Amino acid sequence: MMIDGCVAQLLQPIVNDVTSANEPPVPWTAILTAAAAALGLGWTILAWIYGGSRLKVKLELGYTDGVHLLKSVPRDFADPMTIRQRVVEAIGRPAIDVVVLTVINRGRTAATVHDPSLLFQRGDVDEVAVSTALIRGRGVKKERVRLEPNDSCEFVMPLAPLVESAEAAFGLQKAKGAVYPLRARGQVTSGTGRVKRSALFRVELFKLTRADWPVLMPLRGQPLTAEEQLVLQFLAPGVKIRDQLLDASAVFANLRDGVPEADLYPGPGTSPGEMLRVMGMIGRARWVIDEEKAAKSSDPAI
Repeated sequence: MMIDGCVAQLLQPIVNDVTSANEPPVPWTAILTAAAAALGLGWTILAWIYGGSRLKVKLELGYTDGVHLLKSVPRDFADPMTIRQRVVEAIGRPAIDVVVLTVINRGRTAATVHDPSLLFQRGDVDEVAVSTALIRGRGVKKERVRLEPNDSCEFVMPLAPLVESAEAAFGLQKAKGAVYPLRARGQVTSGTGRVKRSALFRVELFKLTRADWPVLMPLRGQPLTAEEQLVLQFLAPGVKIRDQLLDASAVFANLRDGVPEADLYPGPGTSPGEMLRVMGMIGRARWVIDEEKAAKSSDPAI
């Protein structure tokens, strides 16, 4: 019995070789067919994903005088001196801080985008999306734009009203998020109802860093002038920002020169809304000038 067992063990490799030789060949044609079908399915999925509209939203910050627009990525405004190293062009004052949302359609079909806004986040409290009127004279004029393939557009909005609204909204929420910094991302809504946001992270030198904006105001590290504050407080959506800055400068110059307030009011035919806005500007400018005079009288060194 032991001899039979040893013989069986010795003959087992030979039996295995004979059995393998009698098996049918590997069906390579079936494998190639399955691989081709998988590649075709993958190509169809990629064509479906990238064949439509593909939107990319880019968030930039800057400031404008209504004629020129200086803009850069948010990290450049963390240090007010950095922006001067990256951008040579200088913009005089008065000018206002703005947010610029650039929307790029990288797909093969047209897309509609609307409702540009900033999405603010602070700690673990609920996010807040804030929008405001677009600035006339810079970027697109309407809040709803149709982008053709490989086309882009810019939404330019005043920054201060957005931040003020976000701070007020967070002030009404639970206080446990108050210890966290305020951060923001840009977003738009597509015609299909999907919300597309700017990048949350970016990769630089194989390092992953946050790309949203840690909100810092004012951007240039300098307080707003009286003219800039006046324009932001009485911003008119339908009027170019350059004209409003010039109007604010003219109001202050005339009041300081002693021109009566009644002489600065618009003429007949002005709409009631515009009349109230101009009267508000003049009244606010008069208050600022009176405060300046009071400060000078109380402190002779000024």
